[in-house]
Amino acid sequence: MRSIKLNWSCIFNLISFNSNDQRFKGGQFLDGRANTLDEQALDPFLNTLELNSSRQGDCRRCHELTDNQSQFTDFSYRNMDVPRNINNPFLLHIICIMKLHTLFIA
Repeated sequence: MRSIKLNWSCIFNLISFNSNDQRFKGGQFLDGRANTLDEQALDPFLNTLELNSSRQGDCRRCHELTDNQSQFTDFSYRNMDVPRNINNPFLLHIICIMKLHTLFIA
């Protein structure tokens, strides 16, 4: 069995309008948000709900670091502090995970 060629999706999935049944066919998304594979590939990087958010990677907003804590060199969850938002519905879950990691890793 032969593998599908890389450019198959570029040719096969181009969006087009079928005048017989008055519907759009093809396209990378069912709702036709992108016309080409290039547009689809760029969308996650330009979409503010995904990677193009100014709040992404702003760990200081949620986590406080003390003077003696390691910063991004410890590959476990022990280097993260409790979030400042005490109304966070996942706060208890986060604290339990941090305690478990401290028990089993330390």
